[in-house]
Amino acid sequence: MTHLTTPTLTHYRGVLGLTRPVPAPLRRWLEEAGEVCAFCGEPTGPHRGVVFRDGNARNRDAHNLALACALCRLAAHPVAAGVMGLARLAWLPELQQWQINLLARRAWLDADHPQPGRRRLAEELSARLERGVARLALRYGEAAIYPAIFADLAAAESEAACDEIERALDGLRLVPLASAFRREIEDWRRLEAGRA
Repeated sequence: MTHLTTPTLTHYRGVLGLTRPVPAPLRRWLEEAGEVCAFCGEPTGPHRGVVFRDGNARNRDAHNLALACALCRLAAHPVAAGVMGLARLAWLPELQQWQINLLARRAWLDADHPQPGRRRLAEELSARLERGVARLALRYGEAAIYPAIFADLAAAESEAACDEIERALDGLRLVPLASAFRREIEDWRRLEAGRA
């Protein structure tokens, strides 16, 4: 386990909304949490963050905290992800969000791999995610792929349309955009190279 550096603790202060030093119990929790995402099981790298399992950021009980990689942390805040241009929505009911995050990460890491087979697999993974985005756009219109706009569309619909949208929510997933995660991708490549 690596020792937490000052920048990491500063990052956590921002994530947790703390304006004073990180309390000792939380510091111990962060050190014990390690470097593996609680959702997808991948190494978090330096871009890890805390997700509040019950959605309540004031509940800082250790059982309510989960260490998450950048992609899984994004899934905890879908509207913010859309507003910040970090992700698009897709209709992929056959996959869980953590699986999409793993597929996106693998596609990004292998996009320029020297082995043609790995590059081809990366292209297939990216195409599968894009098909999910296209399925949602076909179903609800092009604007629906943006999380904040989808929420606005849902709010403006009739009650019958809202029932249809609510059923569709089961299949909605966030597809992170590679352009928003360039630093993370480079760090993940370094982590992967260090493991090889």
